[in-house]
Amino acid sequence: MLDEIRNKFEHALEERLMNLVGTENQGLNDMIRYHFGWHDPEAQRGKRLRPIIHLLASMALGKTFKDGINPAIALEIFHNFTLVHDDIQDKGQFRQGRPALWTTKYGFEQAINTGDFLAYSAFAILNQDINTFEDHQQTQLNRAFTVAGLDVMRGQYLDMLYELEDIISLEQYLEMIRHKTSRLFSLAFEMAGLISTVPVETLSLLRAVGTNIGIAFQIQDDYLGIWGNSNITGKSTSTDIMTKKKTYPIILGLNSVPEITELWKNKTPLNDETIRAITRHLTDSGIHERTLSAARKYKEKALSDFYNIFKVDTPWRYTLYEVLETMIR
Repeated sequence: MLDEIRNKFEHALEERLMNLVGTENQGLNDMIRYHFGWHDPEAQRGKRLRPIIHLLASMALGKTFKDGINPAIALEIFHNFTLVHDDIQDKGQFRQGRPALWTTKYGFEQAINTGDFLAYSAFAILNQDINTFEDHQQTQLNRAFTVAGLDVMRGQYLDMLYELEDIISLEQYLEMIRHKTSRLFSLAFEMAGLISTVPVETLSLLRAVGTNIGIAFQIQDDYLGIWGNSNITGKSTSTDIMTKKKTYPIILGLNSVPEITELWKNKTPLNDETIRAITRHLTDSGIHERTLSAARKYKEKALSDFYNIFKVDTPWRYTLYEVLETMIR
């Protein structure tokens, strides 16, 4: 069922977005197809987690795939706008196993413009076929989408600001990922509630499910960035430390292990010997276990609210549960 929904969504995403792009500007067409992985049948593509969650949540609340498709497409396009710009701001060289868009022949100026095009495309598609919903629902969707977008920009601001700080607190980090990483997961659930006209209390719980599963997802990603299996994750287990990226385990270490704080003072990029020493100190201090424990704690919070919302046993509820369950191991 999940593969069927994902494939159906992918087809709709490509068709709707490329119809909006048109064919008169071939370079723009090519850049968007390249970024999304539609330029090559063998190209790696994103997991489409956020729109899949939205669609499953919408159907579990009694709506149809058709009801949820516009918000789902808008959500994925907006997420990819943030990825295009994030790669430029972070100077990220690769995305989905291929050179990031800004590093290609088109350059970062055109990549910035492509990201902008995607941001506006998200709102355009959110407002296509507006007869699907009542006027007040469409207004609520636009308001929720706009507020979430502003929050993501605040999160990105904090992320770049904290890069300039020697040490930040765990509370500061959690505030940042609550805005940046988890906000679109929260929006996925919120929009499912809005199109299903759930009570205000239920809408609040839906947001909480997305917030907590998003935080758990990011903390687990931070764990994998140091202790993961590179052959499985495709991520280097040295890059986060080498570039002095402030992730959940690193922040724990900087605030509790003096040896790590001292090693962190070395010039970026950190050499292999320093990376090994920091990793050893993190592990010896039990920070790997504390990091996994935190991810699982937020996952449990998300699933607790999930059970209180989705009480009717349907295939969509079961599949949504499986997606949330497998996001954090």
